[in-house]
Amino acid sequence: MLEYWKETRDIKKRIKAVQERLRKRGEVEDVQMIGYAVVTDRFEIDQLNNHLKKMDTDRWRQYAIKHDVALLPLEEYWEVEGGEDGTPRVSYLTPAGKKYIKECVTEERALFWKRWSPLIAIIISLIALIVSIFK
Repeated sequence: MLEYWKETRDIKKRIKAVQERLRKRGEVEDVQMIGYAVVTDRFEIDQLNNHLKKMDTDRWRQYAIKHDVALLPLEEYWEVEGGEDGTPRVSYLTPAGKKYIKECVTEERALFWKRWSPLIAIIISLIALIVSIFK
């Protein structure tokens, strides 16, 4: 988890550095090279943003696997990019998909406590009875 936060922080810093470089190039570069500079910097920013999305999707997938939540292949839960021009297709989780995973995990936890709370209440009352007898 800590590595995820470190890596996302580093990527966000790199995105800000590229944006700052893009802004400075707009002020300094000559007219003939500005188009190329803008295109390459925008491409780099898009690649870094896609990497952030992929890391976030992988994190949510691991969270779903940990809690035995099945990820449904519905269009509203997935955003598909690529596929044209020979680029590989990549699927990212949408906010609706993240909300679905979160709701399923919450529901699983509620069912767990609903199932085990009567037994826990009985054990606590037995411990209270034992303590009151020996007191």
